[in-house]
Amino acid sequence: AVSDWKAEQISATKVKKGEGVETVRLVRTPDVLATASAKVHGNAKRPVLMGFAAETHDVEAYARGKLTKKRLDLIVANDVSQAGAGFGSDSNRVIVFDDITERLRAEGSKRDVAKEIWGVVLERRVG
Repeated sequence: AVSDWKAEQISATKVKKGEGVETVRLVRTPDVLATASAKVHGNAKRPVLMGFAAETHDVEAYARGKLTKKRLDLIVANDVSQAGAGFGSDSNRVIVFDDITERLRAEGSKRDVAKEIWGVVLERRVG
């Protein structure tokens, strides 16, 4: 996944250990998904736009907000604060929303969950 943040300054050489605290300032990266959405929004023939919302609280609200703000067709939301779901785990637990309703709840191995998500994308493309 593309990171939302990057280091403001990148050193050309190794930063040596020193006394005290080092500070790394972060700056926003370009929003690839919003840019892609802006380029194709309104086109009669365009790809299905799907985003991912890895959240630690208010998962549904943040996911639906991202879906609307970025003008997506689908959003896959998962609560990464739950054990066995998301980062550092071989399994996941997600909810897929479109602009109207919840389309899918999936839980299991990341591979199985991905197959179920792909089914929703194909359904959206054909439907």
